[in-house]
Amino acid sequence: MRRGLPKRYIASIVICGTLAGFTGYSWYGFADALASKNAELAALVSERDELLKIMVAQDGLIQSQTKALQNAKLDNAGSQAEILAHTRQLAQMRAELAAKHPSTAYRSPEKVGRATANNVRRINRLWQK
Repeated sequence: MRRGLPKRYIASIVICGTLAGFTGYSWYGFADALASKNAELAALVSERDELLKIMVAQDGLIQSQTKALQNAKLDNAGSQAEILAHTRQLAQMRAELAAKHPSTAYRSPEKVGRATANNVRRINRLWQK
């Protein structure tokens, strides 16, 4: 009497084993591809986080520069107002000085000799300073 398994059972066991091997190999390949994709994704996430940090830092820098520029514009407007006030005050002082000395203040040179015209120009320059 023969004590072995029938050939059809052996064939079905071989077929099932082969299918299990292919399935395992496929799952191994799938798991390997998934692990590599996860590693790429982690690298991309870390790069994105670094870029976000850089963008936040640049945004803060831009905001601080904008505030500094606005403050500078305000300071510039204030200094322009001060300069305008000083200019008005200086014009008023010149007018008062011209009223006190009308004969010599801002006199244009007449048709006289060259030396006299140069002296008058020199006097006018001194009065304008």
